[in-house]
Amino acid sequence: FDTGPANTLLDAWVSRHLQRPFDENGDWAQTGTPSTVLLNQLLAEPFFRLPPPKSTGIEQFNLDWLTHRAGALLAQLPPSHVQATLTALTAHTLTEALHPWLNRANPPNIVLAGGGARNAYLIDLIHQAVQKINPSVVLQLSDELAIDPQCVECAAFAWLARQFLLGLAGNAPSVTGARGARVLGGFYPA
Repeated sequence: FDTGPANTLLDAWVSRHLQRPFDENGDWAQTGTPSTVLLNQLLAEPFFRLPPPKSTGIEQFNLDWLTHRAGALLAQLPPSHVQATLTALTAHTLTEALHPWLNRANPPNIVLAGGGARNAYLIDLIHQAVQKINPSVVLQLSDELAIDPQCVECAAFAWLARQFLLGLAGNAPSVTGARGARVLGGFYPA
């Protein structure tokens, strides 16, 4: 399930201010200081309080959403402080959403993937937050499991196609809220 904006806001903000596609290693964010006031305003978003399963993306978390949520505060803060706050937002929403699973005696490992897995500052913030919840949690990057962080979603879709072709369930009812295991998808020859 989705936990929040992930890199969507980070990439949009750095693109607006530095004309770069992303904040490499979180270097720009590290020059700023996260704003607690801004972070709290952003965390007031109702999506963050929804129970899983839930899904979101750029259609919800974009610069218009940021302007609507933060308004004049954005103009008062240096852009690097906003970037630092957006990075903290992503780390916070991820760890809070996973809190029920992290706070167990035998917690699962967390495997990080996507563009954020290449953001050292974001990974550090996630690690710090996870360690406060449960020091025994292991953070891994998907490349440690031989899956490129940029390819996890396409690998998941390939697995779903495999499951369909074999007539096997492709859902996890405990994650999706489905009433039971189901074969997903369809095959439509051209």
